Amino acid sequence: MSLKANLVQDIKDSMDGFIQACLSIFGKNPRFDLSVFCIEKGNPLDCQKLASQRYAAEDFCSKQFQAKLKQEQFCAGHNIINEIRSYGNFFPDFYHAFLRKTCQELSQDRNEIFFPLPRYTFNSHIYLPVFSIDLSWLIDHQNTTPAGHEESGTFFFIVLDTIRRFLSEETKISGEGLNIDGSQPPRLHTMAAAAFLGKITGNQNFYNYINTIASLKYEKKDSPAQIALCRQAAKLPLLVRFEVPIPVKENRKVRKLLAATGEKHCLVCSNGEYLEGIANIKDMQNQKNVPVHFIYLLKHLTWELVRDGKLLLRYATGNISTSRHEMKNQEILPYIIKRLNIGEPEAVRVLALIRKAQATNHGSTLVFSSSAKEEARRLQQDGFLVEPFMLDPDDMIFFTVMDGALLLDIGCRCHALGVILDGESARFSDTSRGARFNSALRYHEKRCYDNLLIVVVSDDGMVDLIPAPDEEGV
Repeated sequence: MSLKANLVQDIKDSMDGFIQACLSIFGKNPRFDLSVFCIEKGNPLDCQKLASQRYAAEDFCSKQFQAKLKQEQFCAGHNIINEIRSYGNFFPDFYHAFLRKTCQELSQDRNEIFFPLPRYTFNSHIYLPVFSIDLSWLIDHQNTTPAGHEESGTFFFIVLDTIRRFLSEETKISGEGLNIDGSQPPRLHTMAAAAFLGKITGNQNFYNYINTIASLKYEKKDSPAQIALCRQAAKLPLLVRFEVPIPVKENRKVRKLLAATGEKHCLVCSNGEYLEGIANIKDMQNQKNVPVHFIYLLKHLTWELVRDGKLLLRYATGNISTSRHEMKNQEILPYIIKRLNIGEPEAVRVLALIRKAQATNHGSTLVFSSSAKEEARRLQQDGFLVEPFMLDPDDMIFFTVMDGALLLDIGCRCHALGVILDGESARFSDTSRGARFNSALRYHEKRCYDNLLIVVVSDDGMVDLIPAPDEEGV
């Protein structure tokens, strides 16, 4: 394979994994496509052909597309032949502009969005990546589209723009391929979330303010509370209006006031800068003339941004997402039966353990496996091997407090405690998630032939099943 073809494929492979990790905050398994077009600098315009190893859509290889490209080349060459002296600089600009225009046209009245990513130049070749995403995937995971809900779309495009700026400023191509730091998606999520809150409130520092407030406890206790955000707070019906507005950056004062608001009231913040007073939550929710967003502080380092009942953003101990979907019992139970090949009574016991683990208020991992006995002995140096015992759901809090996983058979008998799961690097690890989740992914990928179900409970009570039901066609 030629150097050119190698680089085309390397750019595509590197970007595929990176973009997937970046888009994971909108839902699992994002449906997108990526093409890398390659042209050669220095040849006359009419000799250039726009070619890709894999097209994002058949539109890019249609006769109509190629005819349009040829016409654009002719017009460009005819109009500026006497003005352009450096074809090396001209060609990237021309093809980038052409792809940008084509992507805009393709995105109209379709269920896909196309746009070009930053270009790369190496060894007299220009590489032009083009990204497209299936909007039905967003509908499936968020029950909305960028066009259908203005602010969901705003955050979506902020994330895409953050990706594009990162690729433009912090990646480079060489003979060894495209250098992308795969640890960066969480940082980009943070940047996008901060920009989104800044756009809503008018204060670019509000993201830092709210995270600081969420990190504080009042009298050593979590205090679930709400803040209503509105740029036109003067028009809102407040129960209490502070004579001197309180700066949001005075986080300890804010935390103290939040603890006093209770379940029916909220603080009201204007322009992301000052607290204007206290209002009735229902009065704020019923506002029709002015846009009102809510920050729900749920627990330590966990908050959500909501408008009109629609979750726009969720922050939980450093992880950012746009959904909080939790599978219901009637969804989980048939999956357990199918995945572990057990009857309903056994599956009900498994589900009871999962729900008890979720209620412990700390993270844990449960591994249900038909090979639990063998695996417990194999991993005994990395955990605590025990004589098998039936695990009572009420005892879950005692056995999940230690680090490591509980290793159980499909009958809910525990064979080992505090097990450190092994496994090589997973193909689809998620850099936006913690070590517990990715360790479970690696273990599953190595042991996927077994009747195996891994349950990862995060510190904020969210539950992940590995493999996920949507990966199994359930």
